[in-house]
Amino acid sequence: MSDSLVSIGLPVYNGADYLETAIENLLSQTHSEIELIIADNASTDRSLEIAQSAADRDARVRVLPAQENLGAAWNYNRAVESATGPYFKWAAHDDLCEPTYVERCVEALDADDGRVLAYPKTVIINEHGDRVRDYEDNLDIGHASASARAAALMWRVGLCNAVFGVIRTEALRDTAMIGLFDSSDVSLLAELALRGRFHEVPERLFLRRRHMGASRKANTDARSVAAWFGDSAKAGRSRSLLGGYAAAVRRWDAGPVEKAKAAAVFATVGPLTEIRWHLRNRRRTRAQS
Repeated sequence: MSDSLVSIGLPVYNGADYLETAIENLLSQTHSEIELIIADNASTDRSLEIAQSAADRDARVRVLPAQENLGAAWNYNRAVESATGPYFKWAAHDDLCEPTYVERCVEALDADDGRVLAYPKTVIINEHGDRVRDYEDNLDIGHASASARAAALMWRVGLCNAVFGVIRTEALRDTAMIGLFDSSDVSLLAELALRGRFHEVPERLFLRRRHMGASRKANTDARSVAAWFGDSAKAGRSRSLLGGYAAAVRRWDAGPVEKAKAAAVFATVGPLTEIRWHLRNRRRTRAQS
């Protein structure tokens, strides 16, 4: 078994209902070397108390408190900045992982240096933890061409479950990580796809909880979504994924030909992806109204 340290970042704001279960779930991973970084974003419920109690019981747990809520993007990203392992995984406070989640993903990354991200198949669960349905992410992207990987990602991406996979920390830090705009996890995955291949572990080891208190169900209009990400100055004004794609190409350390190919993919496929996301979000808003 690999002894590579995996840093797990658990950002939370007022997640006391599920947080204790999530912590115990992550500390029960079969992978031998993990650190759990709980980033509390100035919660007003018992979240910080629960996190500190876990740190008192288990030396693998570190707590990052905050004096004020600076938004989800800041909270997600500071967990990455605090990580000490060569591999990193985000974990939501209300999701669950089967015990071998981390182990199987680390095996996949150790087996191939060209893989930048590994994630398992997904099961959707409800607020009670009951299985609702299987979900197909279809993001096993092994193309040799970076632009082909980016195109495949944008055509296939749905719930962005892969962003909770195990990622090479160095590659993740080389991106913009989570940005101050709606669906910035999509542009993050696109940026990672430029840097390497994605591997899908065939077992269903990720239990994604869908409930009315979840962040994206609780925040449905542009203003509330912007405020959740932390961009209060832009609240109510839609920001485009296209800017995230363009910035991804600029940050990417590649030659001019490869950059031009990637830019062409983002310019052609990107707008179609954005339309699809707007339609999907509109349907979601109507369904919840």
